Amino acid sequence: MKSEARVAILVSNDDTFYVLCVFRGFFIEKLFLSLNKEELISEITSSPISEEIRYSNLGIGEKYTENQLENLCRTVALKLSEKLNINK
Repeated sequence: MKSEARVAILVSNDDTFYVLCVFRGFFIEKLFLSLNKEELISEITSSPISEEIRYSNLGIGEKYTENQLENLCRTVALKLSEKLNINK
């Protein structure tokens, strides 16, 4: 994977809400939140940014197979959940 390539990672927080992290290298460039997975995927696929995504775990570009960015996005989702007091 090129470090400057955009990577889109979709994770869920126990199906409470969904987080889509768009990375450039190891930096989060964009962050999308939604309660509905299908709406979130539809929104990103109809967005101009989808043309710039090289790898993803949601069917845009090539399949992302590494765990490093997925783990980072899961950590972001967990911290957001804690701040929003979800699942408590």
